[in-house]
Amino acid sequence: MENTPEFLWVYDSALYSQDKLRHSALLWLTRAPENLGLVKQLVRADENEYAWQNLQDGYKGVFIGQNDRGLKQRWLLVHSAQAEKRESITLEKRIEKSLKKAEKSATQLSRQAFGCEQDALRTAKTFEKTLSYHRMNYHITKVLKYKGRGRPKSTDEPVFSHYKLEAEFEACFDKIRPQRNKLGRFILASNDLDNPDMNEANMLSTYKEQQGVERGFRFIKDPLFHLSGVFLKKPERIDALMMVMTLCLMVYNAGQYQVRKELEVQDESILSQVGKPTKQPTLRWIFQKMSGIHRVHIPGRDSCISGLNEEKEKIIRLFGPEVCRVYKLMWTPPLSTAKL
Repeated sequence: MENTPEFLWVYDSALYSQDKLRHSALLWLTRAPENLGLVKQLVRADENEYAWQNLQDGYKGVFIGQNDRGLKQRWLLVHSAQAEKRESITLEKRIEKSLKKAEKSATQLSRQAFGCEQDALRTAKTFEKTLSYHRMNYHITKVLKYKGRGRPKSTDEPVFSHYKLEAEFEACFDKIRPQRNKLGRFILASNDLDNPDMNEANMLSTYKEQQGVERGFRFIKDPLFHLSGVFLKKPERIDALMMVMTLCLMVYNAGQYQVRKELEVQDESILSQVGKPTKQPTLRWIFQKMSGIHRVHIPGRDSCISGLNEEKEKIIRLFGPEVCRVYKLMWTPPLSTAKL
């Protein structure tokens, strides 16, 4: 470990949950897990408690120095406006669902007969503790009944029967505010303290690069590749398969980069999965759009390509003259390229 180059290793929050951090000789950057008590406290704090710095693409952040688990770290509290918008919709649904559940339980409680007022009061307080977003307003009434059946006489006195609990609910600001505060927030942690270039923006962008790598390797689990049906026992064969898949990933990313670059240069687009023009298609979607192309070979004649249409030909031309030759298409430089 002493000869390890000074790389900055980017991990997910699973790394932080292990006590090996304090013994690590590596420089690391990871997301602090949300189940830590201190993380919960920081992400739920009010907005005005932090001196936020505006970052790119709707992000903002603020450094919070920390010394956790015996290791001095640099913590960055990040807020994403896009994530807050998504999570806000989810929170509103949870609040609405919680209210309906509480009202249903309250209806059941209203049918329950309590022998004494203390029993009803104890039940109300216990039930109120289960409410995550609401405050319960309740009142306990004494139910009286007459003895015997039929219509009571004017001289009959009612006797005690039982106590009844009735409740109503309203949103509790003190309970909901911390939940709203944490929307779109997360904390990045790193032990890279001596790098002068590790400011808020660079720390965030470095961490976000991991998402691109993870999205790339996600294709290994894709059922289209049928890797789940491949059983390998020897470690060297597993290594060989991973090497092949890594090379496939490199080719995949190179092809995707080529398509997106040419679409941008030529100011063109293709239809996305929802039928809208896009300049940022995934190569997987390109593969799906290119399905149905066949090479037809007739004995004694040249083979031909079938299944092409206007959009497929556009995609093929994005890859240049060599690919056009494979598909027997005429290639002409796009206007933007010709001007160069």
